[in-house]
This record gives sequence, C-alpha cells and structure tokens, in this order.
Amino acid sequence: MRHPKLRRRAEAAAAVGLDYISLPMGGLDFTREQALTVAETVNNAEGFVVLHCRSGARVTAIWALAEALDHNLSAEEAADIARNHGCREIPESMVQRVVELLDAN
Repeated sequence: MRHPKLRRRAEAAAAVGLDYISLPMGGLDFTREQALTVAETVNNAEGFVVLHCRSGARVTAIWALAEALDHNLSAEEAADIARNHGCREIPESMVQRVVELLDAN
C-alpha cells in the first residue's frame, strides 16, 4: 500500500486478527467491478464485514450496487437501498450513478 494511512490501517487490522482490503474510489467514479469485489468479499467472509469511507456516502452507494448485482435486483430496488438503507442520506447523484451502472447492462 502506497499511502501511509492505509498501511497503518492494515497494520492495525492485522494486529487484532482482521483482514483489511483497500478499494479506493472517488465520489462518482465507482464501477461495477468494484461493486463485484465488494459482493465477493462479503460473500467469502468468515465473519463480520465492515465497509467504511469518510462520509458514508460512497460505501452506501457501492454496497447498494453490490447487493443489486449479487441478488439480481432492479435499478429501482438498488436505488431504494442506496436512499433508505445506508448509514446516512447520500447525494442523489450517487443514487443515479448506481442506477446508471445497473442500466448499462
């Protein structure tokens, strides 16, 4: 890991027996591939999974997209997850990015 903060987080996680996976993304530049990585990580976990970002918006959007891809949900169902089941209200632009990525296929 290039960034010292990420390295410290990974070391802290390892010190208490946790795996740390970094999946950097900006505001609206998350992808289907990243969402599939999230779904795979959650599905293969042998315990609890903690997803986090600074504001809670990106993690809510990527989680909604991952759920939609993993469970074959509609764009409307994914938008509902993003709007109503995250850790906080997220910008509508992020909800629309989830819908856009689902509608692309």
